[in-house]
Amino acid sequence: AKQPTCKRIPFTLLCWAFFLGLAILVQDLGFVMSLSGLICALIIAFILPCACNIKCSEHPWFFWNAPSGQKFDAFMDIVPSVFLIIFGTAAGVVGTVQLFLAQF
Repeated sequence: AKQPTCKRIPFTLLCWAFFLGLAILVQDLGFVMSLSGLICALIIAFILPCACNIKCSEHPWFFWNAPSGQKFDAFMDIVPSVFLIIFGTAAGVVGTVQLFLAQF
């Protein structure tokens, strides 16, 4: 389903303004491109697909509350996505820290 414009435009403008302000403050274009690529690639590759999988899952977020015959299926559906979201977030933090340490 298409997301309403009232939610999509402010998020897009926020991202655009952040990277525009960063590009104005930092004179190294490679740094800005690396940071925006790091953040956007991790969100697209790890976080969004897993979040969509959790949202579209027929099992509850708290898999232990699933009916007794479906607990293992719920576990196998929810937990890998949660681990990948945690991994993607950690990789983003580590990558951003390393990028800032290399730049400054």
